[in-house]
Amino acid sequence: ASEADASYAIEQLDELEFGGRKIRVRVDRGPTAPKAKKERAPREQRPRRERVPDEDKVVEPTKVFVMNLNFDTTEDELADHCASYGSVVAAELLTRGRNNRPSGSAIVEYSADHEAKAAIARALVGAGVRYLEPVSFVSPKAIPQMADAAALTPLLPRDEGLHYTALVPNLKGYQLARDAGYPTVALVLSTTDTFNQRNLNMSLEQATASCEAIIQAARADGVATRTYISGAFACPYDGPVPVTLPQRLTERMFEAGSDEVAIADTIGAGNPQQMKDIMAPLIRDFGAERFYVHLHDTRGLAAAMAWAALDLGVRRFDASLGGLGGCPFAPGATGNVATEDLVYLLESCGLDTGIEIQALREAVALAAEATERPLGGRILTWIESQEARGKQITL
Repeated sequence: ASEADASYAIEQLDELEFGGRKIRVRVDRGPTAPKAKKERAPREQRPRRERVPDEDKVVEPTKVFVMNLNFDTTEDELADHCASYGSVVAAELLTRGRNNRPSGSAIVEYSADHEAKAAIARALVGAGVRYLEPVSFVSPKAIPQMADAAALTPLLPRDEGLHYTALVPNLKGYQLARDAGYPTVALVLSTTDTFNQRNLNMSLEQATASCEAIIQAARADGVATRTYISGAFACPYDGPVPVTLPQRLTERMFEAGSDEVAIADTIGAGNPQQMKDIMAPLIRDFGAERFYVHLHDTRGLAAAMAWAALDLGVRRFDASLGGLGGCPFAPGATGNVATEDLVYLLESCGLDTGIEIQALREAVALAAEATERPLGGRILTWIESQEARGKQITL
């Protein structure tokens, strides 16, 4: 249509109460002149740009987009959600997003302070934590909080008996982690095409093939691998997934040579029965010792799901100090289950974790100071309430 015809058509549609619906009109502006081809100098004559190491890059304020919010979400709630990515400068709710649902965006400033992170790692080790995943070798543009992975690594405690893992999204990330000396890498494979596209910019099949290639490279280099089946209970975009899907992906990763697999409730949408349905056949076929469980406490069921996995024989769980966490590619995901809450659950039931909750309080305080936000699991809130009443708590 011509521009005049297009304007008239839209006016008529509005009169017919089509307003608010998505209307796509192609406007014919006539033939356009071909663009002049830009002359480029031969490759050998072009000036070479110096590659700046990631640790020397200045991370500028970035814009975080959040899709598919609840219809009653406020700008303050949007800012709180984006606070896990850094210091929120401004948050704006958009009227409509993908799938005709509200969305929002926020300008976030983040300053990677690897000295503060190293202090938190030392506090965790002092509390008895022996397995840590302190870094992720991802693009600093995609996740600026992880921009200091290379700078943080040499500052980490090197006590005997410590086990470090680095998260890697692709083969390049794996190579960086390997060169930094990490003995174990964590890979991510989501259950749906949409989630893989948002998280890794790959389809499900492409992401699966990428994981297989990393596993092969790691085996050749003597590096252990743990593959995370992300969104094992539900996809943040496509909703619930059948239990057979994470099971098939787990089998494929073990066939590729992955040493371990972590079943991940990435958005905290699962329940204890789902945990049993997914894990029981896998543990029967591969053994409980080859599994981790990764939980988020979005809907308050992380402890119950941990207990269901524990009852099946799983003994290794992901947790985050003070409930830190979230994911810019998984709308609605809160932090991981708090380390202190998981430790209390296990210790109160007679299981020895080797981790002291009171010592974890110091690490939580350091993390709260570094992130400038209140942190702490439910057990710390209870301890503080008892101490405020003059009671002495011994755990």
